Amino acid sequence: MAKYLDFEETDSKPKTRVWNVLTRHGDDFGEIKFYAPWRQYCYVIDDLVFSRQCLKDLYEFVEAHKNDRVGGG
Repeated sequence: MAKYLDFEETDSKPKTRVWNVLTRHGDDFGEIKFYAPWRQYCYVIDDLVFSRQCLKDLYEFVEAHKNDRVGGG
């Protein structure tokens, strides 16, 4: 189970499925669906499409910089 998100299946097609991604407060946070041009399931929000590798790259970048701080005088 995800800590901050809920996944609600909304559509079943003959070969693929679609899930809404919701915040714990019920706000829409995009969807996961099969993205035919890339031939894989992707996270889609508005006109942005993220494959698993895109999301992994973002995670790894944030993880690598999680302790970066801008120092003050």
